[in-house]
Amino acid sequence: MYETSLDRTRHRQLPLAGFLEATAVAVDWVANNLYVVDKIGDRIDVVSIDSGVQTNILNYLLKPVDVDLDPGHG
Repeated sequence: MYETSLDRTRHRQLPLAGFLEATAVAVDWVANNLYVVDKIGDRIDVVSIDSGVQTNILNYLLKPVDVDLDPGHG
């Protein structure tokens, strides 16, 4: 997955690994994290946009399809 600036002057690759079928992505612009839903892997991971560190936060879900964030309320 690639990150790009709105004016398309800066690009870099985000190191996402281990997803079988990423079906949804949500951006937490306050904490600068990316949340990725893996429908086949039955999990949700969070990836730090700053460091690229990827961590599983929920697993053993039953076919997750979406994620909803409220960065304003943490």
